[in-house]
Amino acid sequence: MTYKKQFVYALLTAILAGIITYVTQAMSGWPIPTCEGNGLTYICFVCWACYFVCGCNVKGAINWILSMAVGVIFAILMFVVTFALMGCGLDYLMAVSIAVVIWVIFMMFYDRVKLNGAGVFVGTGLFFSLNAAGALTTFTMGDYLLVGGTELIYSAIGLLAGWLTIQFAGWVTKE
Repeated sequence: MTYKKQFVYALLTAILAGIITYVTQAMSGWPIPTCEGNGLTYICFVCWACYFVCGCNVKGAINWILSMAVGVIFAILMFVVTFALMGCGLDYLMAVSIAVVIWVIFMMFYDRVKLNGAGVFVGTGLFFSLNAAGALTTFTMGDYLLVGGTELIYSAIGLLAGWLTIQFAGWVTKE
């Protein structure tokens, strides 16, 4: 790619990054009312990069988002087991550590069913980061599903941005 084409590609990608930032900040964390401003923009950028990890194609992106959904389910299971263990007298640190050990064993097998193992872990990790950001105000199934759904919405925006980046490269290099 020539420097001129590289500049056009970089400019298109930068404009897309600006649009993604604007749109996700304008969403103000929707549908989670507790995350304001750019609180969830990072999910889009993480999944934008993940588009390149999952093969730079729509089939890989669909597999990635499904894998992330499985990761969300595992994160929810980790919360449920953590609170159950805390109810049995364990402190939080020990309870969450045991819950993670239990469920990561199962997470390690998801590549055997044609899901992306990295996507499962990213889905779980982003769910935990949403909790750290204050998205989970109560630990009910409704909250878990709302936060998980929100994660997948912002992830899909990021994957779409990755797809557009590949399209830009094709447009710029087309003879």
